[in-house]
Amino acid sequence: MRLKRTQYLFPIAILICLASLLFGLPVSATSQTKVNLQRYTQTAMLGRGSIVDARWRHDGSAFVVNSSRGAWIYSRDFADLAHFEDARLAVFSPSGKYLAWAKNTPNAVEIQDAQNFKLVTTIAGEDEANLTTAIAISPDDSQIALSNYKNVRVFEIASGRQVYSLPVLSPAASLTWCADGRLLAIGDYLKVEIVDTSTWRVRADLIQEGALPQTLWSPDGQLIATLSVYSKAGGPVINALKVWDARTFQLRVVMQAPYARSFAWSPDSANLVAGYDDYVGYPVSVLNAWNAQTGEIVGMRLADVLFRKPVLSVEWKANGSEILLAGADNMVRLYAWPPQTDHNRILTGFSDEITALDWSPDGTKIVSTSTDGGIHLWDTRSGKTIATFEQMYDTTPAIAWSPNGTQIAVGGVEGGIHIWDVVTKAEVEMWSAHGMSVDPTDGRGVSSLAWKPNTHILASGGWDKKARIWDTSSTPNDALQVFEEKNLTGVKVAWSPKGDFLAGLSNPGYTDQIHIWEPRSGKVANTLECAGCNFGSLVWSPDGSKIAAGGWYGDHGEAVLIWDTRSGALIRHLSVSVVDLDWSRIGAIAVRTGYDQISIWESAESDTPTLLDTIGARVIKWSPDGKRLAVGNEDGTIMIWEQR
Repeated sequence: MRLKRTQYLFPIAILICLASLLFGLPVSATSQTKVNLQRYTQTAMLGRGSIVDARWRHDGSAFVVNSSRGAWIYSRDFADLAHFEDARLAVFSPSGKYLAWAKNTPNAVEIQDAQNFKLVTTIAGEDEANLTTAIAISPDDSQIALSNYKNVRVFEIASGRQVYSLPVLSPAASLTWCADGRLLAIGDYLKVEIVDTSTWRVRADLIQEGALPQTLWSPDGQLIATLSVYSKAGGPVINALKVWDARTFQLRVVMQAPYARSFAWSPDSANLVAGYDDYVGYPVSVLNAWNAQTGEIVGMRLADVLFRKPVLSVEWKANGSEILLAGADNMVRLYAWPPQTDHNRILTGFSDEITALDWSPDGTKIVSTSTDGGIHLWDTRSGKTIATFEQMYDTTPAIAWSPNGTQIAVGGVEGGIHIWDVVTKAEVEMWSAHGMSVDPTDGRGVSSLAWKPNTHILASGGWDKKARIWDTSSTPNDALQVFEEKNLTGVKVAWSPKGDFLAGLSNPGYTDQIHIWEPRSGKVANTLECAGCNFGSLVWSPDGSKIAAGGWYGDHGEAVLIWDTRSGALIRHLSVSVVDLDWSRIGAIAVRTGYDQISIWESAESDTPTLLDTIGARVIKWSPDGKRLAVGNEDGTIMIWEQR
């Protein structure tokens, strides 16, 4: 029976409340007031965001990684030197004397001493909406060029005085000074403008077929290279490197670099290097070097970027011995050059949007998956990455930490279950559990995983319309139990706290059903139904007497519904937008209601939730003790909120 909302007289409201208490009608809780925000405080943030690019300091002793969580400065040996949370577009000056970076609030560019990171000066933006899009410091460290959505401006660093302004049709994709500082190249819309810095007049326009060309002068100042879209004689449109004479500005040579995003000159000005996508029977990322005079390939190696992700940036070390590469798999690599068998080192700790996470049983670690395909282990106390597991697939739909803390189960889009050893960081077992979906409109492979409390028994749900139970203590050839109800699809599974029941959520048409199975016999102990519902999340209460599911509740809209697991009666619904849901060990219900907010009811009987403001939240998970809430975000970070 559904609760009928009323906006009539007060006595009628009283009668409805009494009826709810006497006859067990579901009670609606709709009030959401921001109260008791101080009951929860953010105590940690894990992860360093998703990578934008990586840039050397001139002497090769350090480099900066720009990410969605600011600028991170590392030594050549990957030691942390500094972090600026609100930084964007951080770059070292050509001499390595300064570090400059843009920030949004307030809109400004800060210039710091690159040795001690003390502030030298700040250049204010034109207005708060007109943000900086490119930064370049002159070779003699006297001037800085800045681009925004309206123009390119040049300032004296010492005085802060503006000495030049050029209107642009679009935000400049790049700003670069030639080696002697006499010319400034501006990557504008469909062209590269060459500005004489002694007269501040445009000397030449290098016409481009691509909208936002990148540009770099050769270290000796004799050539200038551009990267943009290139199409020849009506052929396929690809990216190409073009080399121009820096005196006559005539085009010298064109080199195809499909899907390249970044390039760099060798220190001796003889070669150009770029990372791009190629196809050699299968898609790969390639690091190519060309002779800048002839366009001939002089060196090639696989870039080792995982899952066919693109190369975001490349830079050649000043002595020519190494190339710094940032990939969209959120790893930074140092490659020896000329190419050798192995790259030198890999920097991890960055990730894309968090898609799933789980706590270690002792609450000291978190494992997470992300859209870049990485599986990361985090230390919740230091906030640092412990390990990164390399997967064969770029999507990991489900992950779960074993009750004894020694293993992590990972569900793959190919339908396999992978078991990783936490100590050795190696995959110790893999078996085919769920095939690909027979319906191409469905998801793929494994849809959920859940360990039975205090055992080595693992339950899985899949898009093959089945739920299964496995014994991971031996090599599983066959499942211990297979559940296949009518129209069961995209199954979400959850064990009761004592492990005596397994709940499975399915969505046959417009009626969601929650099946409660007895795992030994495989029989259905109870079925909870909701006409016109469509749910995507499922959790048990800590005492096992209730089940909550979140999603669409017919005419009521989005809600969290709570059932009595013994009687099957719907006892309450919380009217709230639901994307993710979890029930803590101490009874608090957390609901991710959107990208920017999380609602927490302290118990199933609470009326008014605590609201936590977040940015880009994707998944939530209570800690084993129920006192901390982990929130996986769109920018690749994990926030931990703790109850005071």
